[in-house]
Amino acid sequence: MADIFEEVEEEVRKDRLGDLWRRFGWIVWLAAILIVGFVGFSEWRSGQVAAERAAQSSALDAALQALEEGDYAAAQASFQDMVDAGTPLSPLAAHLLAEARLVGGGDPEGAVAALALVADAEGSPYAQLALLKSVYLRAETMDLANMETELAPLIATETQLGALAEEVLAAKAFAEGDFARARRDYNRLMIAANAPAGLRQRARIAVDAIPRTASADVAPEPVEPDGPVDDAAEPAGPERVEEIQ
Repeated sequence: MADIFEEVEEEVRKDRLGDLWRRFGWIVWLAAILIVGFVGFSEWRSGQVAAERAAQSSALDAALQALEEGDYAAAQASFQDMVDAGTPLSPLAAHLLAEARLVGGGDPEGAVAALALVADAEGSPYAQLALLKSVYLRAETMDLANMETELAPLIATETQLGALAEEVLAAKAFAEGDFARARRDYNRLMIAANAPAGLRQRARIAVDAIPRTASADVAPEPVEPDGPVDDAAEPAGPERVEEIQ
């Protein structure tokens, strides 16, 4: 009798499982289809991304080749396309576009405009380098105060780029004749922890070249004697010769 009850219970369980499968089996199939579809889409998308990156890399190589060969028009067109595409390579392309405009066309204003396109990557090394390059290219048309204001965020990072920004300010101070400021800045850069070795060497050379005073290149004014002047010590000019005769 026990075997009969067990067989009945087994049949009941099978019937219940069958009912559950008929009612909810489509959910299992749907989940399986979704999982397979998601995996397939992920694989397809990974292939697409890899292909896009390969195409971008090839375009960058071609543009760099054009830049090296002096075909600046083709280089600028390629770099501009990469900037407009808005890809991870766009900030780098903007820097190269600035170089092509500056070297190929002698267009510093165009180079500055290209560097301004990196502003979308604010805070990134690309953006910080673009700021430094932009101020450097406009140094002749800017005063020291404005340069200091623009470079302040970069100097505050206390990175190697920040030290290079301080060097630009020191050079501007020297150009404006503020030798005391230039000497102070270069002296600090000589021992700055964030200054590259080459910068520290340039700072040492600059300190040696800076005049000790702002009037070092001006002839000293004659000093008036404190006591009476001895006539015998005066040069024998025409009037003095007549008196002697």
